[in-house]
Amino acid sequence: MSNHLELSPGGPICHSIHVDTGSSFDGGVGLATNGAYAIAAGSRKMIFVDVVEKKIVSSVKIDTGSSFDGSIGVIISTNGEYAIAVGSRKIGFVHIPTFAVTNAIKVDTGSSFDGGVGIATNDEYIVAAGSRKMVFVDVNSQQVVSSVKIDTGSSFDGAVGVAIAGNYAVAAGSRKMAFVQISSFALTDTVGIDTGSSYDGGVGVTSTDLLVVAAGSRSMVFVDLKSKEVIGQVSISTGSSYDGTVGVTHSSGPCALVAGSRGLVVVNTQNRDFQVLGKTLIDTGSSFDGGVGLSVAGTTAIAVGSRKMTFIENFENAASWPDVQEVDCCTIL
Repeated sequence: MSNHLELSPGGPICHSIHVDTGSSFDGGVGLATNGAYAIAAGSRKMIFVDVVEKKIVSSVKIDTGSSFDGSIGVIISTNGEYAIAVGSRKIGFVHIPTFAVTNAIKVDTGSSFDGGVGIATNDEYIVAAGSRKMVFVDVNSQQVVSSVKIDTGSSFDGAVGVAIAGNYAVAAGSRKMAFVQISSFALTDTVGIDTGSSYDGGVGVTSTDLLVVAAGSRSMVFVDLKSKEVIGQVSISTGSSYDGTVGVTHSSGPCALVAGSRGLVVVNTQNRDFQVLGKTLIDTGSSFDGGVGLSVAGTTAIAVGSRKMTFIENFENAASWPDVQEVDCCTIL
């Protein structure tokens, strides 16, 4: 059942449903949407939720090779056929029309079993990265075709965010962002960043308008894709601890969104005028150290933790949300 939440009086309308992702409260959950479903995965389960009805329609057992505390990456294949989940040692493929597991391949992301892995895809490759390695998987053969050593500045237990930006696969940890040229599988640039997370913390990454956006629990960083230089940074409050993993996405708004275990923050990116538009309290069912997945379906932002999925309506009106007290890991809801 969906429950209306009044965590931020006068703020956005939020609805929350209970989910079981197979992860611990400290574990991290990945999320992707395709318009029909919000697809969330923890270390042992993938959940399909109808975005209109806000009801679970299927729960599928998966094996990501991660522990219950590991953070999982989720994407949908560009042809819309598969939901793909990655952990520290395996990538699992679930056929969306039938909710059937069709393949699971072994990968080495350079992260520990408790570490977190990011994932992205284009028409040719699925790209997964942990703290020390980036792996390229051929979309058609579903086989590993390249493995590239990278330095994300995170520990082996840290969670890494991944995005594809132009001809680059980008992976970011708590202190560094690595650019790998897709056509040559070559590491070309490593940029120092400050995401406000610890070395064990987790980072979300997205790309939009020749920007790469990375965020940790306390800071969102903007890197220019052409110059590979940091061109902006804003302070954020996600409700996660320094060890927590946050979700990051963007909309055509244009804005970037970041969610931690207790807070959602919307940041303007138009004309590269980076500033917080609004923030609100949310409930993801994860601990302050847990990891959150974030995605967008139309004008609704969807955040998921280990036990709850929350729908935040009309996030593009964030500038009109009332101010809330600083959202941190001491906030009592």
